[in-house]
Amino acid sequence: MLLLDRHEESHVIDAILATAISGAQKLGLHRLGDAKIACVESDFSSATSPPPSTNPALVRTEVGIRIWWALVMRDWSRGLSLDYYSIHPAHFNTRLPLHINDEDLCPSSAGANGLGFINERPRSEFTQTSYTIYALEIATLARGCIDSFISLRSTKKEVNTSAAMRTNLNRKYEEFLAQLPSHFRLGSSAGLNSTTPPTAAIPVHRWMLHQQIWSLFLRLHQAGVSSEGGRTGCHLLAQNIITTQSQIQARCTICGTLSTNKDQMFKAAVLLLADLLSASNVPSIDRSCAQLNRVMTRSKIEEAMELLKTGDNLTEGEQRSQEHQSDPWETPAENKLRILEALMNLEEEIVTSTPSSGLEQPIAQKIKYVLQRLQIINHENANGARNPSQIPLSSSEPPATASLTHPNELQDYGVLPVLSSGDADDDIWQFLNFDFPASPQNHDGGDFQL
Repeated sequence: MLLLDRHEESHVIDAILATAISGAQKLGLHRLGDAKIACVESDFSSATSPPPSTNPALVRTEVGIRIWWALVMRDWSRGLSLDYYSIHPAHFNTRLPLHINDEDLCPSSAGANGLGFINERPRSEFTQTSYTIYALEIATLARGCIDSFISLRSTKKEVNTSAAMRTNLNRKYEEFLAQLPSHFRLGSSAGLNSTTPPTAAIPVHRWMLHQQIWSLFLRLHQAGVSSEGGRTGCHLLAQNIITTQSQIQARCTICGTLSTNKDQMFKAAVLLLADLLSASNVPSIDRSCAQLNRVMTRSKIEEAMELLKTGDNLTEGEQRSQEHQSDPWETPAENKLRILEALMNLEEEIVTSTPSSGLEQPIAQKIKYVLQRLQIINHENANGARNPSQIPLSSSEPPATASLTHPNELQDYGVLPVLSSGDADDDIWQFLNFDFPASPQNHDGGDFQL
């Protein structure tokens, strides 16, 4: 599925994932249990101790465990976009992969004893499976986020209960950061100067873990961006996500082009831009400070746009895939870039406009007009009916064509309360290719936001 990333549409990869999960279950990979091959010590100094010997069955078991958990991680992480997951933890008993190097599975390794048991390495030591172990913990946190969200939406719980759940999730995220080993912790420089494996991979692994946990934090607290305290925290999270993506792309070409990383960066940039738009016509006591904040925020958004450009060098296979895509919203980087460019132009237009220039509509309405036009451009450009440059993106008047919102598009109604009216029919985010599920506040009257 990693090989198909950016080559196929998301629903195709989802279908492949479902098929892979079904195949793994038929092979019994979800019922491997403890497998009884970990953490057994024996005396190698004994003359009677048998020499290490290859046990292919044990190697196959460990590989099967890794395959199963790779599917679990993909399923639970993808669930943040779909609002559901397929693999329930009660439906399998396969243990986690061992924290070892691949060489520990070989008979010549000191990590395997004569009985065929494998000694797991301490978490403080970096191994070839270190990233996987902690990425699986993040996937588990993502599953908890989905469960909490569904519980709130289906049971219509009180606001104080919603706040308690948010506090609980925040505590779990903080605990995850606190228990990271030294080479994965914030501020660590481990592996930065290394050019040889496996330590050369440490920085990219560290940055990817940080980007994923920042995204969970931002998803949890983005509703608070309208408050002064929440705004500062959300800005820091969004900026860290973009900066981390820049580090990843500079260090690793493959990891830098993963669609999940690009999606996280795009959402961070949109949050910064939407907050900038909301503040564009609000009087500020300290104009110089407000202008400095605007310049710095736009600079960070422009950095994200450049990363989308430089990290989207399509291969011949990817170009063919895009040529056959029927849905114009399924060309990821180009549409993300076009959205950011259009909203950046809108923000500049609002800031430089005067009251007599005809821009008296609410900001949310202006954004809707721009995003509707983008959707029209994508639709007509996909059908070859019109040159995109022939359609203006001015926000001063409504589009002539009705909304073309994709019927299966997931909407994020309350991603920014400062801009969203709370009315599903007047939601500015319905035209963005966001994969956040709809906010409960638009379905059952609650005001909790994940």
